[in-house]
Formats: sequence, structure tokens, C-alpha cells
Amino acid sequence: MNGFGEYRPYRRPSIVLWIIVFLIGALVGGGVGSFITMKYFPQAKESSSTQTPTKTQIIETTKIINLEESQIIKVAEEAGPAVVTISTKKIVSGFFFTYETPALGSGFIISSDGDIVTNYHVIEDAKDITVTLSDGREFTGFIVGTDPSSDVALLKIKAKDLPHLVFADSSKLKVGQMVVAIGNPYGLDHTVTSGVVSALERTLSFEDGRTLVGVIQTDAAINPGNSGGPLLNMAGEVIGMNTAIKSGAQGIGFAVSSNTVVKVVSDLNKYGKVVWPFLGIGGVSINEDIAKREKLPVDKGVLVLKVYPNTAADEAGLKEFDIIIKFDGKEVTTVQELTKYIREHEVGDTVKIEIIRGKKHMILNATLKERPRSIGKIDQSYLI
Repeated sequence: MNGFGEYRPYRRPSIVLWIIVFLIGALVGGGVGSFITMKYFPQAKESSSTQTPTKTQIIETTKIINLEESQIIKVAEEAGPAVVTISTKKIVSGFFFTYETPALGSGFIISSDGDIVTNYHVIEDAKDITVTLSDGREFTGFIVGTDPSSDVALLKIKAKDLPHLVFADSSKLKVGQMVVAIGNPYGLDHTVTSGVVSALERTLSFEDGRTLVGVIQTDAAINPGNSGGPLLNMAGEVIGMNTAIKSGAQGIGFAVSSNTVVKVVSDLNKYGKVVWPFLGIGGVSINEDIAKREKLPVDKGVLVLKVYPNTAADEAGLKEFDIIIKFDGKEVTTVQELTKYIREHEVGDTVKIEIIRGKKHMILNATLKERPRSIGKIDQSYLI
């Protein structure tokens, strides 16, 4: 013994003691909890019964998902055999020398005897074109004709009894409508993605001055190599041709409308070229800044900067600095809008153009003509 008392080593409580304490605590806690629940939460049992519909909702949602999946599967199975891979060797001009580089794209068959459509940029400057069918057969592709302004090309292969797709009327599309895209992104053959129509009547402008109008926007994944593949509705009909993606953005893809593709194919087969109606002006869209700077009477419309000779605009009497505010009865706010309205017509159609000249409102009659070859490819950024 010493002043600090006797030292005793620490001993752990026996496991039996721990079990007894736990059981007593559980019984007491359970009883108190039950008392509190019954006293202060008498509707707890009733409220738990309201959870039953959740199971029904889950079942119904599953049914909807399964229905959507079955539709997509059906479209993929029926349309897939008509989708092709297009391989090209392109001529690229370097600073010191010219060389060949391989490129891949997509396309789809539109007739049993070998008519195929794809994007113009897929076969642009191509030296050799190879078309690979879904069954692995390869054919040489021949260019029937192209239309750079709509990014559409028509090819031909020597084959018969081929599976092919049909076109739907893209003017009847609705935003939110389900769509399926099929193509060969990054060389991955017959990749299927799905989504919805995100927007209609988009306008795309490219660095080379080309402008695509009436374009379909979709969130169905479209990646490099998808170009030229079909965008399909749930009936397996072509509503567009995949053409571009927004750089640096996900879920934003674009497709040339089926009505545009049909127009191009029809003209190429009939005339060997595409005949788009042409007004014959160079113009810019008016906005608030331009209106203030130029002291214009309106802050929207198309300001005419140039009138080309021997065109519909020239013969109708349009002049530089006229402001086009209506075309064929439709309000005009931008160059893109005016371009779209013009393309809804045919060469030879006569339309009314409402303009502001100085302080006067005037209506001119213009008979749309084909674009003269003499104009060439100049002023693409604002040529209408």
C-alpha cells in the first residue's frame, strides 16, 4: 500500500453484461417510441398507405419506357440495312506539296437500284469513293450531282434489289417529336442514337460563306462520321440528313430537312443541277445598332446593299438602301428568314415584296429567276 492506493489492472465488462444492457435499452426505447408515435402521430399508419400508388406509377413508367425502347429497336432494325459507310480519299493541298488523306462519313440508300444521298462535305474534293453496305459488300461510288448550298450530294452504285428508305414531309415535324439517328461516328459502323426534335427552322452559317436554312436541331448524338446518315421518325421515315454539330457543345446536332434533300435529288435527276430561286441582292439583317447608326426608320428587316444586274430584284426595280420588310405577305426580320421564304418558291413564281424607300412604303412584283452563273460564289455571306 502507498499514498496513491492499490493499483488494479483494467478489466473489460463481460459480453453478457453488454447484451443485457442492450436488450433493456431496446425494450425501453421501443416502448417510449411507440407511446410517442401513437400519442402525437396517430395518422402515421394511415399515411403509410398512401405510398401504394407509387408502385403503380413505377409500373406505368416502365411500360412507357419499354414502348419507347421497342419503337427505337424497330426503327434501328428496319432502317439500319439501308445505311452505308462512305470512305473517301481526299486531295489536300499543303504549303509545299499535295497529299491524299482518308476520310469517313455516312449515307443512306433511297432506291433499290443504288441511289445514295450523303452530305456534300463528305465527298468534297474526293478522289476515290467507296460505299460499304451493312452486309459488308463494297462498291465504287459515282457522283451524280452535288449542291454545296444545301450540303447534299447524290451518289450511285451499281447494285440492285437494295434495301432503301423513304422520306417523310419535314414541314409537319413538331418540336419534342422523338427521332433516331443512324451513322458511323468515328468509324463505328451503324451506331444508333435517339433524342427529340429540339428546334426547327434553324439557320447555320459556315466560314466559307455558305448558309443552310430550314435546318432541324436535335439532341440525338451526332458526331464526326455521322454526317450524311439519316435522321428518322418513329415510323422509320427519313425526316432529315445529319450534317453538323455545334463545336464544343453536347446535345446540339443539326440535320438538313428531308424536304430540302428531296428537292435536291429531284433537281439533280431532272436537270443535272439544283435550281434554287434567286432574288439577286446582297443584303444584311437590320438590328437596333445598325438602325441607329444608319438612322433607319425600322430596326428589323433586310437592308439592300447591292442589286445584281439581270436578276429578279433588278427587273422588279429594287435599289440599293431599300429595306425589305415583307416577302409574299410574310414579315421579314433577317436575311436568313428572307432566304427561307425565297426557297419555299420555284423559279418563275411571282411574289410581292414590300419595301421602305426613304420615307415611302412600296410594293414591288418580282418574278424569281435562277441564279446567273456570272455571279459565281462571291458575297456568299449575304447573297440572296
